[in-house]
Amino acid sequence: MFTPPITNTAVSGLPPDQVGVAGALAASARQFGASIGVAVTGSIVASTGTGFINSSHAAWAVLGGCGLVALALGVISTSSWAKAAAARNGQRLATAPIPESQGHPLPSPSADPTEARNE
Repeated sequence: MFTPPITNTAVSGLPPDQVGVAGALAASARQFGASIGVAVTGSIVASTGTGFINSSHAAWAVLGGCGLVALALGVISTSSWAKAAAARNGQRLATAPIPESQGHPLPSPSADPTEARNE
């Protein structure tokens, strides 16, 4: 339910050469969140000595709170302000200069590949 909107938000407004990085960061954050969620809820259930059923109520409350936070972030990240910010950042990234590699300029796309091999 959350994966398509998160991925769409992560990659929208970015130039094509940055989309893979954004998608990878979103997937990594999703995996990190899942593992932390399991660890936190497991520790909540294990820390209270009132039995599994009673202690799971606190874990469900934490999960519900996290769901509300995710819902709020989803609404904020799809607002017109967020879309405009993503478009501005995408435009800024698209016009950023290409960095040089270890002090040597990168070969231009129009350069003859045989010249680069002969150097």
